[in-house]
Amino acid sequence: MAYTHIIMWVSGKMRVPISIERGVSIDTNRAASHYSVETIPTLIAGPCQMNDSTAKIDAFDMKILSAMQNDATLSQRDLAEKIGLSQNACWRRLQRLHSLGLIRGSHSDIDLKALGFDLTVFVMIRTRHHSKEWSEGFRAHVERLPEVIDFYRIGGDWDYLIKVVTKGMSGYDAFYQKLITNFDLATVTGFFSMEAIINNRPVDLTRLR
Repeated sequence: MAYTHIIMWVSGKMRVPISIERGVSIDTNRAASHYSVETIPTLIAGPCQMNDSTAKIDAFDMKILSAMQNDATLSQRDLAEKIGLSQNACWRRLQRLHSLGLIRGSHSDIDLKALGFDLTVFVMIRTRHHSKEWSEGFRAHVERLPEVIDFYRIGGDWDYLIKVVTKGMSGYDAFYQKLITNFDLATVTGFFSMEAIINNRPVDLTRLR
């Protein structure tokens, strides 16, 4: 898709570099104050880009990301109405966000307790081994354990943090036995969750504006 760069004055104070798809016309004879950073993307129904070709995420993109983060089941029509764009413009932006890797997929929020997975444990691990070979082997080992839902390498007094969901203490004990099999771990400590106060809360993307 070919784009043509133009420079437009906004409110007589700043210049906004944008790219418009060839064949799409924009009325540059209208008063400059009519256009703004918010309205230009609507007029061109495409991405707003910097002159150095670096992808720019504007207010409409942030609205799409926020809406999808909160409810990925929104239809294209509902999403467009929520954002304030036409369906075609919204679809183009959505495809672009996917291609940039900013939207990596979607999932459903399942009630695990209703299925019997009623115990959440945060497992802290300290190890004596820090070679690349050992670390890669341990990572592969942990990734194979189905009870693990989050896995981090961390700084400080501990080396790894694992979040585990199991069916009661017996389920956790079975996980623990598998975790330590064939791996020399200096210390393994489990912190048992009594209540999830905030869990998987969507990130407030307005902080990035």
